[in-house]
Amino acid sequence: MYGWRARIGLLIAHSNTIMEPEFNRIAPEGVSIHAGRVRIEKITVEGLRDMNRNVERAVEDLSEIDAASFAYACTAASWVGSHDADRAMAKTIEDRTGRPAVTAAGSVLDGLRALGAKRISVATPYPEDVNVRVKAFIESQGFEVLGIGGQDLGRIAPLPPLAEGVASHPGLQPPYLAYKIGRKCFVKGSDALFVSAAGIRTVDVLGALEHDLGVPVVSSAQAIMWAALRAAGVNEPIPGCGRLMTLPG
Repeated sequence: MYGWRARIGLLIAHSNTIMEPEFNRIAPEGVSIHAGRVRIEKITVEGLRDMNRNVERAVEDLSEIDAASFAYACTAASWVGSHDADRAMAKTIEDRTGRPAVTAAGSVLDGLRALGAKRISVATPYPEDVNVRVKAFIESQGFEVLGIGGQDLGRIAPLPPLAEGVASHPGLQPPYLAYKIGRKCFVKGSDALFVSAAGIRTVDVLGALEHDLGVPVVSSAQAIMWAALRAAGVNEPIPGCGRLMTLPG
């Protein structure tokens, strides 16, 4: 039986092709991942708010799998509202399923706190109006953002995987995109680097970034998995996925 130790219900953007493979790579023995998809039209503040309104249908679809915990795993959608709205989203999922739920924003902030980070650099694939929201949200929770930037994928015309040029869809990016924008956006004096977005590959480069920058690196997929596992009662350290995944439970 899959999930004999714990099942995790994963709520992702309908176009996300990254979270399921990365979660399955990280998952320890006996933990299974089961995803539901939430419709999102575009990566703008209004588009992300619309996505939040579509969550309940996906929760309904996953409610019968007997998951030990649920994770709402769209980082950008978490950032566009308030901290209270983010917590309300988790409570909505918990009330419907009777199980603990984590959100992307809450997982990232809890992970940064667990690592003792207060001054952080942030790298994203978002447009500037979303970055402004990300910075404001993080700083409203007591952190200092020393710098935020990256590569706005939303302003590049989409291309198929084998076309020449830069493909804008986050899921078509190689892992080294996260490495490059992380290095570019890191500000000396930061306690940690946060690479935002659940739709870009990060797991492969977390170790290299931590080695080269000399600080912990938190990514959306990593932090969400860390929080979802702990909510499910699985506290096993997982090496090779950044310092956060090796913290004692």
